[in-house]
Amino acid sequence: MIRNKNVHLVFSIDTLDKEFWKFVRGNDTYDIVLSNLKYAVKQNISISIQSVLAEETREHVKNVADFSKELGVDHFTQNFVSEGFNGHWTPIQENKTSSSCDVCQAYKHNIVIMQNGDIFSCFDQPKISGFEKPVGNILKDNYSSIKNSFYLYKVLYAMKNCDLPCKVLRCNKDEGESK
Repeated sequence: MIRNKNVHLVFSIDTLDKEFWKFVRGNDTYDIVLSNLKYAVKQNISISIQSVLAEETREHVKNVADFSKELGVDHFTQNFVSEGFNGHWTPIQENKTSSSCDVCQAYKHNIVIMQNGDIFSCFDQPKISGFEKPVGNILKDNYSSIKNSFYLYKVLYAMKNCDLPCKVLRCNKDEGESK
């Protein structure tokens, strides 16, 4: 479905501990996500793994990085930023995220697929006033109708002008900036 669409998938994996996964994700999707990851690797789909670094995940992220290396997949971390996110994680104080980007770059390349198939342009799209609903659903809508929808166009324009605190995360920096 996406192999020939010039898409890069980012798997959000903060731990390889099955029990801690339930705390981090709020559900028991460990086997499903790891199975999909391994399938994507076998299919030569462009992928990477991203981990959120917080006090709670600090000990787990190294294992995820080692696992990524074994798979031959790039691994990136982003620092947990408490502003604008739900959850009860603790930011790592000595390792603050900073950015010189004035405009969120996620509108150029982000896509978030939720467990129920809902597609958002970024994790915080529902926090942008007027754009609370998903741009589509991977289980119900075809690729063309999502990609060509006027609603998606409006969401991307709103993201371009978004000023939520998440724009300082690594995943939202322009490709010209250092990673």
